[in-house]
Amino acid sequence: MAMSEDDYRASHPDDASVDKVKKPLFAPNGTGMGFHPASPLGWVILLAIIAVIVVVVVLFRTGTI
Repeated sequence: MAMSEDDYRASHPDDASVDKVKKPLFAPNGTGMGFHPASPLGWVILLAIIAVIVVVVVLFRTGTI
């Protein structure tokens, strides 16, 4: 038998994760196609991807790869 949310809260009073609403990392654009960062972690992921692309391009241009 599954535990209801009220039963879970009663048995885990210190667990605040039940009240947290997770914000998506990326949200769809209002117009057109694609997604944009919707949280600080989304921005970190986007900047990390851009940094990896820049490093790969620089390594290709210098002939290292």
